This record gives sequence, C-alpha cells and structure tokens, in this order.
Amino acid sequence: MAESLVRLAEKSLRISPSDADQSEYHVRGTVQSVSASTCAVRLGAAEQVTTCSRFCDCKAGDIVLVLVMRSGRAAAVAKLYK
Repeated sequence: MAESLVRLAEKSLRISPSDADQSEYHVRGTVQSVSASTCAVRLGAAEQVTTCSRFCDCKAGDIVLVLVMRSGRAAAVAKLYK
C-alpha cells in the first residue's frame, strides 16, 4: 500500500521533462552513498548514479524524491521510504 501511495504521489508531482514550458521534474531514486552535503542516487532504472545536493536526511538504500532541473543539477528533496 505504501508503494502505491508513493507512485500516486510521484505521478501527481512528475512534470514531463519533454514539456518546453517546464524547467524541472521529479523522479524517484535509490541512494547509493551519502557525504556531508551530497548523495549519489540511482535515478529510476538508470545504470549510472547521479550526484545530488542533499536536502533530506537519508542513508544508503533509502528511496528519495529527486528534483532534476533544466541546468542538469539534481537535489534529493524528500525521503520516501526505506
């Protein structure tokens, strides 16, 4: 049930990156490692990890909501669940 709620929240927050009017979108990812102000997150089914600014309390293995900006920068903004 918790996962279905997360998916519903994800759908409501997701802004399509293909929309020319939008400058950012949200995606779920798994934290691989954490440092002082950043974390390495595997976004969706990606093979590579993305370095994200860390704005939530997370540790390796947590699922986080990541804000991806048009500039290419990313920020982990909320921990969804372990």
